[in-house]
Amino acid sequence: MMGPTRPSSAASTPSTLAEINVTPLVDVMLVLLIIFMVCAPLMHKGLEVNLPTAKGEGLAQKEDHVVIKITAAEALFWNESPISWESLDGRLRSESEANPGLKLYLEADQTVPYGKVAELIAGAREAGVTQLGLVTREPKKPR
Repeated sequence: MMGPTRPSSAASTPSTLAEINVTPLVDVMLVLLIIFMVCAPLMHKGLEVNLPTAKGEGLAQKEDHVVIKITAAEALFWNESPISWESLDGRLRSESEANPGLKLYLEADQTVPYGKVAELIAGAREAGVTQLGLVTREPKKPR
């Protein structure tokens, strides 16, 4: 009589499941998609600004633009000349009326609060400036 045969050692080890269960991943992604679709229309507040890219060629120097600088101490400069925050709106309005295609470039120190920059951009839009660019530094190249 033959007794029961012993299974080989390879057959006795439990096999590992090689499939990944993607159902929880799909569930999470669908929930995130729904949240994004609901919240996206609500986040459409802000200023429409054509931002330049950080990388690129330098701009040719023309006389049809104005550069406004905001220092870390929140001091304003109009083409290298100091100007007060109070007189900025009037100056922007008169310049944009005299030159409808006025281009405004804003150089703000990175420590200036975002609220001050947004205030200046909103004031420029109210004064009639339609072309506004934020000036950035070219990123350092990795060595």
